[in-house]
Amino acid sequence: MQHTTTGSNGKSALCAGGDGGGVPSAEVGANPRAAVGIQHVDGEVADGGGTGAQRASATGKSRSASVADRALRDAATPGGSSAQRSWRAASGDPHAAARDEDRSRMRAVRLYGPGLPPCLERIPVPRPASGEALLRVLAAGVCHTELQLMDGTLNPGVWPLTPGHEIVGEVVEGPADLLGSRALVYYSRPCGECAFCLAGQEQVCPDAGPQPGLSTDGGFAELVRVAADCLVPLPAGLDPAEAAPLGCAAATALHALDGVAGVAAGETIVVYGVGGVGLALVQLGVLRGARVLAIGRSAAKLQLARELGAAEVVDAGAGDPVLTLARLTGGQGAHAVFELVGAQTTLLAGIDMLRRQGRLVLVGYGSARLRINPLKLVLRETRLLSSLGNTRAELVEVVRLAAEGALRVPIAGRYALEDAAAALAELRSGTVVGRAVVVPNLARGAQGPIASQTARPLSSLASGGPRPLPQQASQEASHEASRGASQVEERSQKASREASHGVEASRKASRGADETGGASRGAAESAAASREASHAPLPAVRSAAALPLEAELLEFVRRGVDAPRDDAEFSVLALRLFAYQFANNRAYRLLCERRGQTPQTVRHWREIPPVPIAAFKETVLAAEPIDGAAEFNSSGTTQPEHKSRHFHPSLRLYDLNARLNFKAHVLPDVEHMRCAVLFPHRSEMPNSSLAHWLTLMVDTFSGNTEVTVSDSSGDAAEATGTGDSWFVTLAGGLDADRLVAALDSAIAANLPVCLLAASFGLVHFLEYCEATGLRFQLPPGSRVMDTGGYKGRSREYSRDDLYALVTDRLGVPPSHIVNMYGMTEHGTQFLDNTLREAVAPALGGTSTRAADAARSRPVSRFKVVPPWARTLVVDPVTLEERPHGERGLLLHFDLVNRASVLAVLSEDVGRAVGDGFELFGRASAAEARGCSIALDELIEAVRNGEDRP
Repeated sequence: MQHTTTGSNGKSALCAGGDGGGVPSAEVGANPRAAVGIQHVDGEVADGGGTGAQRASATGKSRSASVADRALRDAATPGGSSAQRSWRAASGDPHAAARDEDRSRMRAVRLYGPGLPPCLERIPVPRPASGEALLRVLAAGVCHTELQLMDGTLNPGVWPLTPGHEIVGEVVEGPADLLGSRALVYYSRPCGECAFCLAGQEQVCPDAGPQPGLSTDGGFAELVRVAADCLVPLPAGLDPAEAAPLGCAAATALHALDGVAGVAAGETIVVYGVGGVGLALVQLGVLRGARVLAIGRSAAKLQLARELGAAEVVDAGAGDPVLTLARLTGGQGAHAVFELVGAQTTLLAGIDMLRRQGRLVLVGYGSARLRINPLKLVLRETRLLSSLGNTRAELVEVVRLAAEGALRVPIAGRYALEDAAAALAELRSGTVVGRAVVVPNLARGAQGPIASQTARPLSSLASGGPRPLPQQASQEASHEASRGASQVEERSQKASREASHGVEASRKASRGADETGGASRGAAESAAASREASHAPLPAVRSAAALPLEAELLEFVRRGVDAPRDDAEFSVLALRLFAYQFANNRAYRLLCERRGQTPQTVRHWREIPPVPIAAFKETVLAAEPIDGAAEFNSSGTTQPEHKSRHFHPSLRLYDLNARLNFKAHVLPDVEHMRCAVLFPHRSEMPNSSLAHWLTLMVDTFSGNTEVTVSDSSGDAAEATGTGDSWFVTLAGGLDADRLVAALDSAIAANLPVCLLAASFGLVHFLEYCEATGLRFQLPPGSRVMDTGGYKGRSREYSRDDLYALVTDRLGVPPSHIVNMYGMTEHGTQFLDNTLREAVAPALGGTSTRAADAARSRPVSRFKVVPPWARTLVVDPVTLEERPHGERGLLLHFDLVNRASVLAVLSEDVGRAVGDGFELFGRASAAEARGCSIALDELIEAVRNGEDRP
C-alpha cells in the first residue's frame, strides 16, 4: 500500500526504498525558493497581488489567460473554483480541504545533498517574481551534471534542490506575450553588464544569478520558475523531449567546437566519449567539414556515432586508443581532442593523441587530476583549453540546426518523474545510448525507461516523510565507472550454467531456516531445503559481451589448465585489465597514483601494483557498481565484524575457472563421481566463496544419483542430487552417522567417493572415527579434497599427520588427497598437483600396473598456477621477487578478479616450485610487514583522496 500524507511542514514526500526516517523535509518557510501556492479563482489566478493571468485579462489577453489557467489546472491537480470549494465546505465535503491543499502543490524530484539519494516530493508550486515566468515542464534532459551534484563533485550549497537544467516547457504564468508559448530554457543567468557579458561571453559571467537545476530548482518537476529573458522559442514541429537536450548537450558541444577550439574544415578531431555531448560534437564537427574520430567503450554508442557521421570509431577497451589514433592519422595525430570522460587515463591519452600545436579541449570532468610534466606540453606547443557551458546565441543556433534537421541528440528513453531515479541509475552505469529525458506528465512506465534490472525507480508518493532511495552501493567505488564501463546492451537470454544457482535464493533459504526452527530442525529437513534452494536462478546478470574484457578473459580461461603459458599474451591482458581497474576503481587508483605506478608507466604484468589482502576489509575495491553483484565475505574468525568483501558483477569467470581447475586436479581421470561434502551448502552461507565453490562442483560433477544411501533414520532413500551430498549444516553440525551410512553404501556398491571438505570438517570426522573405532577402505579411485587449516577439537594437526590419518581411517592413499588453496579476495583457486600426476600414466595409455606404481611413489606437493594467473614469491618488506626456491610472501596476479583488483598481496608464506608454489602457511607478524606497510599506504591514499576537488 502507498499513501500520501502532508506533514506539519506542509509537504508530502517519498524517497523510494529505505525503512522510513532519512533526511527530514525542509520547512517551507526556510526555503527562499518555496513561495505560497497559486490558487484558482473562477477560471483566473490570484495570489494576493495580481498575477500574470490577471494582468493579461486587463490588457485584453483573455485567451492567453485561459491557456495559462488550463495548464495550471492540469499541472496542479484541479480542485474547482473558490465558489465550488465554498459549496463543498458548506455541504460537509470531508475531502475538500485536502483537495484544495493538493492544488497548490506539485510533484518534484529533490536532492538533499552529496551522497544522499533523490526523493520524490510534493512541494509548493513556485511563485514567479517580476521578470520571471512559470513553465509547465514538458521535458527535461538527464545530464551527467546531475550525478556530479549527487556525488558532491559539484556542490552549490543550496539544498534541497530540484535538479534538471535541460528544460522545455510551456509558459503558464509570466509576461503576457509569453503565455501559452513553448520554449527552451537557457539555464545561465548572466548579469548582462560585466565585461564578459558585453563581449558575448556570458557563460563565464562572474555575477551570474541562480541557475535552474544547478543552484536553484530545475526541471525534474511539474512546474519550474525561470527568468523570462532566458527563454528561447521552441520551433513548431520540434518534439519537446528531443529538444530538451539541445539546452546543454548540443549547445555545450557547439561552444567547445566553435567558441573554444575554433575547428576548421579539413582538420582531424577526436571526440573522446560518446554520450549526449559527444554525439552532438560528432555531428557538429561533420557540419564544419572536419574529419571526426570517435572513441568510446560501448559498441552501441560507437555504432551510433558512426551513423551520425564519424569517419572512424575506436573501441578504447579493445586496445591502446593512442596507437590506433596514430595509425589512423599516419602518425601525425589530431588537430583537436575533445575530452569528455574526465579520467586521468583519458586525459593523458588525449594529450598523446595530439599533433604538434594540437588543442586538448577539456569538457568532461570528475574527481580525477591531470598530472603531467610541463615539458611534455612545451616541446610540442600543446595547447590546453577548457570549455564551460554555452552562450545564449549558441543555444539559438543549435535550436535552428535541429529545426532544420541538421542536428539531433538521440533519445535513449523517456521517463516519468517516478522513474527519474532509474534514469540516473542507467546514466551512472553507462547504459544510456544518447540522452535520457524526464517527461513529468508521462504515466509511469508508459514508454518505459531503458530495460534494467539494477535501477531502482522512485515510488509513487507515500507517507512517512523522505526516505532514502537505494542507489548503486558505494558511490565512491563506482564514481568513475559510469564513464569507463562498457554499454550494457542486452541481458542474457537465458541463465548460463555458470549462473544457474542463486545467491539471492540462498539468502532466502537461509532466512527461512532461521524462521522455521533454526538449530532444532533436523539434518534431513536441512538437506531438503538445500536441494530446493540450489536450483533457484541467480539474479539477472549482464551478458559477457556487455562487461569490459569479460568475453576475452572467458576465451582465455576456456583454453584450460593445459594451455601454453604465453607470458606475452598474459601480460597484454593483465595490462589492459590494470588500465580498466585503474580508471574505474577509485581506491585502487589513489594507491597507484601515490606510488607513481599508472597505465602510462607500467609496462609488464610484474610491475602492476598490488593491494594487500587486508585492503578488502578496509574499503570497497570495485571497478563497477556493486548493486546486484554477488558478494563473497571472508569468515571473519578473528574479527567477525571486520570481514573482507569481494564483489563479482558476473560469476562467469569465477565459475569457469573453478570447474576447469577442479576437473583437472580432482577429477582428471573421470567425468563424474559421488560427492560427500563436509561444509554447509550455499543456501546456508550465501556470502561464502567456499560454499559457492563446493555447491558448484557438486552440481556439475556429482554422480550421486547412481547410489542408494540410507538417511539418518535408517530408512532407504534414493539419492536425488545435491541434498544427499551434504553432511555438515549450520543447524546440525556434522551428521557423522549419515555420512558413515553413505560411505558404507558406496563401499557395498564398489563406487568411488570424492570427499570434499573444509579441513576442520574433515578433522572432526576423522576424530569421530578414531573415537568410535571406525575404519573404512573406500573403493579404488576414491579421493579427498580439503581446504583450510587443520585444527581439531583437542589439537592442531600438521598436514602430514592429517593426511596420514586420512589414509589410515578412510583408505585413501596420499596421492589421492588434494589440498585447495583459495581466498575470498581472489577468484582463482590453486590445487595440489598430486592426484593429476598420479593418474597421468593411466591417462597416457600405460598399464594399470604402471599407474599403481605411480600412486605408490613418494608424493611431492605443490600448488599449480593455471595459465590465467601468476604467483610471485616476494620479499616480506621490499616486495621484490625472491630467487627461485627461497621463502617469501605470495603475490598473486589473477585475471579472474576482473571487476576488482587483479594483483593481491597475500599474508601467506611459500616458495616457488616449477610453475607453481609450495605453501607453508600464514605469515608471522614480522613476515607480514610488507602487507602492513602496503595497507597503511592504501588507507593514507584513500584518506587524502577524500579531500580532492
